[in-house]
Amino acid sequence: MLKSRGSLLEGLTEFEKYLREYKVDLFLSHRHWGRILPVFQILLSKLCGFKTAMQFHGDLNYYVFNFTNIFIYRLTDALISLSEMRKEFWKNYGVRSYFVPHPLHIEGSENFHGRDAKKSSNSIFYIGRISKLTDKNTFEILPIIKEVKKFIPNVKLKVVGEIHIEEVFQQMQRFIVENNLEDNVEFCGYHTNVAPFYESADVILNTSPTEGWSFVIAESKFYELPLVLYELPDNELLRDGKGYVSVPQGDFKAAANAIVKILTDTKFRCKLSAEARESIQPFLDYDIAGEWQKVFDDLENDVPVLPHSVENEKIQTLLVKEVWQQKMFVQHLAAQINQLRKS
Repeated sequence: MLKSRGSLLEGLTEFEKYLREYKVDLFLSHRHWGRILPVFQILLSKLCGFKTAMQFHGDLNYYVFNFTNIFIYRLTDALISLSEMRKEFWKNYGVRSYFVPHPLHIEGSENFHGRDAKKSSNSIFYIGRISKLTDKNTFEILPIIKEVKKFIPNVKLKVVGEIHIEEVFQQMQRFIVENNLEDNVEFCGYHTNVAPFYESADVILNTSPTEGWSFVIAESKFYELPLVLYELPDNELLRDGKGYVSVPQGDFKAAANAIVKILTDTKFRCKLSAEARESIQPFLDYDIAGEWQKVFDDLENDVPVLPHSVENEKIQTLLVKEVWQQKMFVQHLAAQINQLRKS
């Protein structure tokens, strides 16, 4: 404990030194999580007389189980979120709130000239670290593929990503053997160039319980690849409802049915593919520099935080009706998966 306190004090002392040495006008923190370091950094920055802003990279799931962090966010002079819904949500707490998306750099974009969605090879693509239930929920892709195989025996799933948790990977390997999926699932490891996977697949699968932004969703839309995922109600990339099919968190059979429909219904697959590229274009054209300039101008001019009343009923009910229920669904997934193994 003493060592932790000492390390914290030393770190904050060094932090103050840099703030003063470089004559900082604005401290921008990307550490939106944690209960100790962020609050002390923000307090120290403000005590030194510097404007302080924070970029919130998470989604509202994070807030539900870390609600005390609202006091940290209210200390900031500006809070930048990755969706319009989150921006509006935070404004209800008297926070000067903004929406600024991440800039998009699509790997291999210069060599992509469109997809022929009429063709299908029954190929599914998953990209993401192999991790635990509350992170990427990677194991869940296997019960989905097991269901898809009942309708499309030669379906092929390619899994691209590093093994973040070895135990999860071993559980997946056992499930594959126990359910005769050896010919249907291929682990491709970590790749820096993932463009060929996007281009060769017919549908992409995402089983995450939470996503702050998700470059995978953005990339899949750029590559005109139909997406099947568990619901992420406050994700900005999904707000227009185009290019994807979402199902309730944990409903692996509904996800499997969506994949089967995409793979077997050419017209539907072509529709989603066209919508996907249409959907991502506004983000490719987004004036991100202009939005950040507005943040800086408001801070420089001390634009007041105006009283805000929410008019969007979906935002008002998001915590209880959607985010909370989604989190509860995720907590029960492990039991569902164990039951599935026995069946």
